[in-house]
Amino acid sequence: MGGYADVARTLIAKGALLHALDFVQFTALHCATYWGKEEVVEVLLFNGADPNYSGGVGDRPLHLASSKGSLKTVSLLLDVGADCLLADDEGNTALHFASKTQYGAIVDLLLCKLGPRPQEAIAKTNVYGDTPLHTSCYAGRLDTTKKLVMLGGTGVLSTENVFSETPLHAACTSGKSIELVAFLLKQPGVDANYQGQDGHTALHSACYHGHLRIVQYLLENGADQSLTARAVSNVVAFQSINNNGEWQLTLKPKNTVLPCRERHTARCGFESSLRPSFFFGFSVLYI
Repeated sequence: MGGYADVARTLIAKGALLHALDFVQFTALHCATYWGKEEVVEVLLFNGADPNYSGGVGDRPLHLASSKGSLKTVSLLLDVGADCLLADDEGNTALHFASKTQYGAIVDLLLCKLGPRPQEAIAKTNVYGDTPLHTSCYAGRLDTTKKLVMLGGTGVLSTENVFSETPLHAACTSGKSIELVAFLLKQPGVDANYQGQDGHTALHSACYHGHLRIVQYLLENGADQSLTARAVSNVVAFQSINNNGEWQLTLKPKNTVLPCRERHTARCGFESSLRPSFFFGFSVLYI
């Protein structure tokens, strides 16, 4: 991926198709965005490349730029009409991706683009029930979490994903920031002993994953170690490949608690454990 703007101009002038797809259904704009070639992105957009073109799993150039931390590319895409509310096949928006990263300026830019009422975007869930606040907490991003709570309101703090985890559970599952856990516990309505649908508390999450300092902090701040988890009957979202080779969402009933390790595997990585390697096109699962 050379990223040479002059070469891109020449190819376009010679009739190169802006929206030709490679084997993972990426356009040239997807590729330039993924590899951080900002000058090429400018050339492609100037010549009419669609900033909202969908890749093979619904991934848009804005999703890639947000996850890769390219502030200039995010700005360029938004300036020409990239829609920050568009989601990929798993329901992730650009804000979901940006909230996982250390690139707070991109989160700020996306929130600014959302206008005076960003609550809908902050409360938007993906197929796993995660809001951008969940993804921020799984990644241990204190500053981003503060922004999302301030703009989205405290109501989003009680949202459970399909793994029965609120943002507090998420922060304790990942164990990446005790300061984040402390901040969440200070918010109105957040209860250290809140039990998700399957009965597990933030203390269960921290204990299972061995986050000793967070366990100690929770116990010092009212966590009840006598509470028990329970089996429940509900549905869980899974992704699978159908007969046409396409990713599809399947809802399956579950009669027992999803194992904590499976929850952790699926939620704490930057990519879902059920999502394929999106760039190289292999059927690789992150497990």
